Amino acid sequence: MQLTATQKITFKAALLAETDPALAQLRSDNNTGAMADWYNGATTFIVWNSRTPADDIYNSINWKNFTPSDAADGTLLYQNRVGKTGLQQDSLTMLLKHGFASTIDMSKPKISSGIQDALTDIPTGAGGALQQGGWNTVKTISVRPATRAEKIFATGTGSAGSPGTNGPEGYVSNEDVLSILAVVP
Repeated sequence: MQLTATQKITFKAALLAETDPALAQLRSDNNTGAMADWYNGATTFIVWNSRTPADDIYNSINWKNFTPSDAADGTLLYQNRVGKTGLQQDSLTMLLKHGFASTIDMSKPKISSGIQDALTDIPTGAGGALQQGGWNTVKTISVRPATRAEKIFATGTGSAGSPGTNGPEGYVSNEDVLSILAVVP
């Protein structure tokens, strides 16, 4: 895990303040490798995934709901609905294919909210009824539990309904723990 000097101080304070008996014993034994393993364990704090596979997002979208279900009638209302769905689909495609990325960083608020907007309330049902494009499924695959180490720096509510945002991400190594413990605040 890549940490700045300030983040190492924060991590060390959290490590020394942690009251979990298992970690307390590891600290007492100076077992830094096992401390790293403990911090790599998952929590119940949910965060946006910064590396959601783009193919998983594509496969979760209900593409059919971007096409109006009733016949074209030539009215301005129908043309407006078709225009809106075209803009939604174009926006979604642009978000998902920027740079032909294999992953999408859903932890960026403008990206996750943009995809949510494009997949929500699509006016393509009969008479313009709103349909859904798969946002609930996309959101489910775009979040994950933070590790204990990541939770130190994560912000937000951290629930499935309101995922948190990560700070530094990644796994903690034995070398990381040694470096963190060596920091003088």
